[in-house]
Amino acid sequence: MRKSLILVVVLWLTACSPRVEKLCGVYQGVLPAADTPGIEVTLTFGQNNQVTQRLVYIGKKGGVFTDKGSFSEDGNIIGVMISEEDTSYYRLEQGQLR
Repeated sequence: MRKSLILVVVLWLTACSPRVEKLCGVYQGVLPAADTPGIEVTLTFGQNNQVTQRLVYIGKKGGVFTDKGSFSEDGNIIGVMISEEDTSYYRLEQGQLR
């Protein structure tokens, strides 16, 4: 399995504005982790620049976390802000996030 983050489009939502329509939907992938086999990441992009992030630490008891936040788009660069101190950046490429 590749060590880079690749989130694949699983589902397209129809409730998105035309500006972010190409992004709206559910993206899933697995990130590498230091003390678990990986972290399953699910990002759900919806209308009004809202995003839900679900993290599942594989093999960890109580290792499921769901948070809501917002996202911004600058060309193909997507900024996901779950907290004010932490923004994650992804590149939208051919229906995938990297």
